[in-house]
Amino acid sequence: ILSKNRRIDPKTLNLFLNPSAKELDLYDCAKLKADDFIKIFQCCPKIERLSVRCAIQFKGSVMKYLVESSVRLTTLSIHGANLLDDSMWLEFFKAKGQYLRELKVYYTDVSFGDGIVAAIAEHCPDLTRLKIEHNQQVTDAGLLHIAKLKKLEHLGLDIYKPTTTAPYVEIIKSVGSTLRTLSLANIDELSDEVLAAIHDTCTHLTKLRLFK
Repeated sequence: ILSKNRRIDPKTLNLFLNPSAKELDLYDCAKLKADDFIKIFQCCPKIERLSVRCAIQFKGSVMKYLVESSVRLTTLSIHGANLLDDSMWLEFFKAKGQYLRELKVYYTDVSFGDGIVAAIAEHCPDLTRLKIEHNQQVTDAGLLHIAKLKKLEHLGLDIYKPTTTAPYVEIIKSVGSTLRTLSLANIDELSDEVLAAIHDTCTHLTKLRLFK
């Protein structure tokens, strides 16, 4: 279910909520409040795949409700949830990480740091798709944990803090053989070593993006 042009608000949201719905894609949630996000989980208890953009009010109270609910998301794509702190992300992965197959997190500002990437590696063993983009907190130390996700098939990273070549090489050598798509952005020291690792390991790639 797709909504564009900021037409989703607390009233129109109700048109998209169905108890049997397993997938919900809301393009622009800027007008939604925390209670509206909670309503999604209340009205759609069978939901498995959720994508929300401009989810500014998807904050701690929403995540707490999700953690304590019976909802088992297999896919979560969330954009702009700046009010979620690391403690709530940690609770989510501890409680629901075992069900996740796809995770995409964009624009998190001061949260979603190295400890959260470590939690993903520990609690999301069946993850096949991971995107962490426009992230301001992850460092080399956090990136290294991604190498533990042995079932990854799709990986996208766009990290704003300065990073070095080493963790990317480690990731590629560890999980590159299963990757189908790989996108790496804003690597300050992208070297031939990364390219060599991709060449030697990523034999099943159908899409490769390297850019600054």
